[in-house]
Amino acid sequence: MNEIREVAKAYYAAATPAEKDLAVKYFRSLDANGDGRISLAEYKTLVSSWLSNDKLFRELDENGDGTLHFEEFLALFYMEKAPMRLCDACSNILLGSYFSCLLCEKNHPHTYDLCCRCYGGGGYQHSHPPSSFMDNRSMRLLLAQIMKQSQVTVPDVDEVAKFPTISCSISIDKGDGKGTFRRVW
Repeated sequence: MNEIREVAKAYYAAATPAEKDLAVKYFRSLDANGDGRISLAEYKTLVSSWLSNDKLFRELDENGDGTLHFEEFLALFYMEKAPMRLCDACSNILLGSYFSCLLCEKNHPHTYDLCCRCYGGGGYQHSHPPSSFMDNRSMRLLLAQIMKQSQVTVPDVDEVAKFPTISCSISIDKGDGKGTFRRVW
């Protein structure tokens, strides 16, 4: 969870005023009683169903006071905007390293992902062999190799400003080697 917190804080620190305002407004919408904190009851009734569980709330509650303050909430905001993958064997949220079936990645968001424990312990049933799986860090390296073979362009600042919430798209046109990348947050 610490990695998620750090990523969320970094995105928030680098966000535009409009993006920061969006995060503050979302925080206030979850803080039903307006006390500047999100209680477990507020959290469970107002967040997406896949995030609405006691275990995740306790992990988000970094100081353990039973509520989410704005800085703790930023991790939740990030998770809402960039949905986390779940282990297809044990259903835990994949917060750190995990394995994905490369053959299933083309069906994103309907992928097949496993936590390290389930992959390493063989505690799963899947139609593709174990050799078709790759960990997320190795997948990042593979993406870098693919991008080196392609010409990726970055849109101008005005174009990026049109996307105030987290979004990411990378397209690689294998015909002419050109592609595009859109900012995340």
